[in-house]
Amino acid sequence: MLITASVIELNENGLPEMKKYMANMPGVELRGVSEDKRKLLILIESEDSDGLEKISDELKKHPAVFSVLYHSFHFDEQE
Repeated sequence: MLITASVIELNENGLPEMKKYMANMPGVELRGVSEDKRKLLILIESEDSDGLEKISDELKKHPAVFSVLYHSFHFDEQE
């Protein structure tokens, strides 16, 4: 399992739209919003790096998204 803390930078006024969009994405959890409402701290949980890439690609396609930046990774080996 792979858990990633990421920051999404939004275009102006993109927060309401993005919150709705992410609510329907399995493995994505909103953890914080900057004061200017242009940056979101999210956690992405996926089985592997391919799953992370797929989720990231979906996020990047949204018109409210300016960029998606990875900040930390945690790898959990399953037995």
